[in-house]
Amino acid sequence: MSWFSRIFGKEKAAAPPELTPLQAMAMEQAASFMRQVNESLQLANNSTNPETKVSRLEVARSKLKDLQLLAQRHPFIKLQRLEGVQRSIVQLAVEFSEAGYYAQTDQRKEPAAPVLERDESCRDYRQDVRKNINFPIDDIVKGWRFCATIQLRTPLRVLSRHGEIHQGLTDLPPIAHAMWEGAWTLVLKTFRELGIDAPEVTLRNGTMASDIGQIPRDGGDYLKFLLKVREIIEELSPIEVRRTRLREELRNPAWAYFCRKLGGKQAVVNQFFPPFIETIKGLPANAVAGIRECGLTTPAQITAAADAKLLAIKGIGPAKLKFIRSACDSVTDKDSELVDLVER
Repeated sequence: MSWFSRIFGKEKAAAPPELTPLQAMAMEQAASFMRQVNESLQLANNSTNPETKVSRLEVARSKLKDLQLLAQRHPFIKLQRLEGVQRSIVQLAVEFSEAGYYAQTDQRKEPAAPVLERDESCRDYRQDVRKNINFPIDDIVKGWRFCATIQLRTPLRVLSRHGEIHQGLTDLPPIAHAMWEGAWTLVLKTFRELGIDAPEVTLRNGTMASDIGQIPRDGGDYLKFLLKVREIIEELSPIEVRRTRLREELRNPAWAYFCRKLGGKQAVVNQFFPPFIETIKGLPANAVAGIRECGLTTPAQITAAADAKLLAIKGIGPAKLKFIRSACDSVTDKDSELVDLVER
């Protein structure tokens, strides 16, 4: 018998003989709702598919609400451990938020939301557990935990605070500047703290999403790798210095697996310090190769080149030429072969 069933165990008594046929039907309906809540919570906990986990948790939440409404209409139906069941649903919702399951499910259903310049709350449907649950939860919450988006693009100021705990329910520190960077998730009271006689449970799949796949919820070694990388690339030093230091760090055998998952060492370097001509969008590979062969590697060199010289390169026509000129004009450092794409 699962721990979910044990929570409901004392509530599944047969209808007393004195109940009317209508009341007996209500008791049968209540038992049906309880079975659906149990089964849905078990599926949500045991499934490995994010969409299944989220959808079955939503079914459990919906059926619990139906059960509560039924109990309100029929006072003889007693829900002895309602608070424990609610806590279980919220605990799963917190786990799913931290693991990125809501985000994965939403990304398959909806267009990507635009990145905000600044969002002090930094919580949306995918990350705010309160919006995924339709009953009051303040009594079972004791604080918040910050969950950073564990990706190569995430700034050091965010990654370094992954797992940080904030006591209380208000005045959350504004760590993330945009919703994609991370979010605050709820820390729940234990069953013992709630005065509920039920075993504490460690839910399955204690992992979270990242740009290399599922990793330990504390970030594990991948978070250590990202912190090292971000410390180097966010230094206030010339591009070449940071690029050289990054290359040296990526040679560390401890990071070999992560580099492979990210496309190789050069791909990691190029994500932050790519050659200028490779950043010109829409430029075909043969045009990039032709520009290199002409010895034009900086915006200044390309700007100084005659139109006829560029048009003679395969893959460059009048439209592409205009686009190349515009790209050169938009660059601040026109004498550098590299572009600094590091965001802090």
